[in-house]
Amino acid sequence: MSEIWKTEGFFIGDDDYRERMDGEVADFIRDHVTHEYMMAADGLSLSYYYALPEESKGTVVIEHGFCEFFEKLAEMVYYYYRAGFAVFLLEARGHGASERVFKDMDPDMVYVASFDDYVRDFHDFTEKVVKEKSGKRPLMAFGHSMGGCIVARTLEDYPDLFDRALLSSPMMSLDWGGLPMPLVYAAILRADLLRKDKTYLPGQHGFDDIVTWPKSSMKSKVRYDHMFECREKVPGNRCYGGCYAWGKASLHGMKTCVKRAEKIRTPVLMLTAGQDHMVTAEGQEKFLKRCRTAEHRVFPESGHEIYNATPAERAEYYDMILTYFSKPLSD
Repeated sequence: MSEIWKTEGFFIGDDDYRERMDGEVADFIRDHVTHEYMMAADGLSLSYYYALPEESKGTVVIEHGFCEFFEKLAEMVYYYYRAGFAVFLLEARGHGASERVFKDMDPDMVYVASFDDYVRDFHDFTEKVVKEKSGKRPLMAFGHSMGGCIVARTLEDYPDLFDRALLSSPMMSLDWGGLPMPLVYAAILRADLLRKDKTYLPGQHGFDDIVTWPKSSMKSKVRYDHMFECREKVPGNRCYGGCYAWGKASLHGMKTCVKRAEKIRTPVLMLTAGQDHMVTAEGQEKFLKRCRTAEHRVFPESGHEIYNATPAERAEYYDMILTYFSKPLSD
């Protein structure tokens, strides 16, 4: 099982994607994945999923990206499980089946009062749920985009929590639609003063059932279509845009993440995309200069979601991750 992912047919292609997702992956979710809830420190109900193999060689804790949900990472969960890992995924507050802070607010709108709420939730999930259900080391964190920032912040605040971490296209600076940063700060400050922090950021909106391919962050059309259907079928999966409060919290979260990177003692592997139009390289480069434990690899032809890139890039991406996660602990 040590390198089962190197066997032919392990990874799902584009041509057989729907057949295998509707078949073996759906069977895996039905038979091996458990969906439960935990209560956050402030009383919010948070949704999480996990799968425990009979014999595991480690535990992976996943934190997804902005406006994502379990189904979008189900293929990844399946690979980790088949490679021999116990797998846990927390749906961040306001995402998927996790509770929204305000019941009267648009459920498609992502709101968070402070980025620290995400970090606290992820830490508490790992301490109170993951460690209780799976004590198998190494204990590893995977974070994509916004989740990458959450994981990095968690490593800074709790340097002994994880044995290693993987940051995939981490959100450490945003594109903001090309707007100059002074205008971004001014817009957020104005919304704050006018108490419009619970309104959508410019260009952001709820799920409108409009297909945006090929402008998506995915290079795999069949995966885009599947995720779009997941949003159509499940109301909780329709989180689609951020409000000014989320923007303000994220600005502070990213700034703090980069500023405190030198506090990280956990080995980190950062994988970034060469054609990323969601996050910029500026914050990532500053983070890498300050984080003494980080390695970096670039996928030059990939969009933001490397795990939804071309078949060749996906295979290289997952091989790199699974090899990294499979390394024995040095201690």
